[in-house]
Amino acid sequence: MVIISLLLIMLSITLLRLAWRKKGLAFKVTKGCAWALVIVALALLSTTVGAEFGIAFGLMTFSITGFALVLINGDYQNSNKTASPHTSFQSTPFQNISIGNRPPINNTPDFKISDFKTPDLETSSHNSTLSYRVLQHRAALFIVTGPLALLATCLMALLMVNMMPAQLDTQMASAAFLFPCLYALTGYYLCAQQRPFKHALFLVACSGIAGAYLYL
Repeated sequence: MVIISLLLIMLSITLLRLAWRKKGLAFKVTKGCAWALVIVALALLSTTVGAEFGIAFGLMTFSITGFALVLINGDYQNSNKTASPHTSFQSTPFQNISIGNRPPINNTPDFKISDFKTPDLETSSHNSTLSYRVLQHRAALFIVTGPLALLATCLMALLMVNMMPAQLDTQMASAAFLFPCLYALTGYYLCAQQRPFKHALFLVACSGIAGAYLYL
């Protein structure tokens, strides 16, 4: 039942991503059904593993699925694009247009021959290098905001609730709500940085300190 609930959440987030900002009755119905699936999945999780862990697992799956969809559909474009040699123009010929007694206006656009050059070998090599760098950037961003951030925020949440003057049940319930919020804030901060990879050492240090305090 837990796996079915998590799969329902993944399906609902995928449907929301496909129907987002699209007009039409079909897309509105799709978005409504997707949100209904989220509610049903959270209810099933809460019934199976309890309200605290069910909501926590549901929010984690919600965030990870959304992050994966954004990562897959990321749009990286080269700013130095060359014009396509097969650019289509209007079939009507350009001519000088005169309005009243004013002199004729030449509306013929000024094109450069360099705009219609086909990409040479150097440009193709640059594009392949750019693609490799894009893939490398995506992989590094996934590692930093994924496993490293998950491990660091999980251990830090356990460390925080361990210091609470409360019983074990209250501590675990607090950790179930604290961990998704802490991970969401950390992931948002890392994705907003231009160079999120420089925080990898800090995440590893937090994981090491919290893990050593909890288990040593």
